[in-house]
Amino acid sequence: MSTQKTYCPACKKEVRFAVTSAPKFRGHANLNDHPQVVCLDFGQECPDGLCPRFGVPSIVLGVRLARSGEREEWETITGLCDACGQTAELEILDEHHAFCPLCQSTNRLVVFEVDGEEHVAITRKT
Repeated sequence: MSTQKTYCPACKKEVRFAVTSAPKFRGHANLNDHPQVVCLDFGQECPDGLCPRFGVPSIVLGVRLARSGEREEWETITGLCDACGQTAELEILDEHHAFCPLCQSTNRLVVFEVDGEEHVAITRKT
């Protein structure tokens, strides 16, 4: 993927992005038939809801980035993935979602406090 830059109104700075290649052959229903934008600077500044620059839900950009493998360092939490049942270093996408690098599914996180300590629960996949 070749990278490009564009101005992001949410981050108030230039961000890097790439566009994936379209598949050479039409795939199964779960494969996209068109190129997709991958924001390489997805992070904490991204708003909940739609990304104002690319017009897709911000979490979708986070999942695309995680699946692309273009970011090597993620904040992680060890947990049991609800989709594959494996214990993995889940990559934290935002305060509500984590990505399983083993099966490439997204898990919902719930953060709660008990006796002044913060805990995280992994709930059903999204």
